Amino acid sequence: MSLPLAGMSALVTGGAGGIGRTTAQLLVGDGAHVVIASRSSGHLQEVAEELSPLAAETGGYIRWTTCDATDSDQVLAAVAMATEPTGRLDMAVSVPGGGAMAAVLD
Repeated sequence: MSLPLAGMSALVTGGAGGIGRTTAQLLVGDGAHVVIASRSSGHLQEVAEELSPLAAETGGYIRWTTCDATDSDQVLAAVAMATEPTGRLDMAVSVPGGGAMAAVLD
C-alpha cells in the first residue's frame, strides 16, 4: 500500500495541543516526516513518544522542538529541522494559540 505523504516533510506549530496533535497524527499516519513545535516542551515530548510507533510503521518520523511562533529566529530553526530529511518543507500547519501566525507565514 502506498502512503500519500511518504517522503514529504511537515512542520506543525501548536503541535502539543489537540488540533496540532491530531494533525501530526494524520500526517505521520500517511507517511510524512513531521516536526511538531510549541512554546513549551512538556507535552511535545509526550506527543512525539505517543506517535513514534505509528511513524515507525509508516516509514516517516516524528520529532519535536520548542518554538515560539512569534519569534522569527525560532521559526527558522524549526523549519530547518523539518527540512532535514528531504531538503525541503512540503507542508506547514500553523495552529498556535493567540493568533501567532505571522512569523510562520513569513
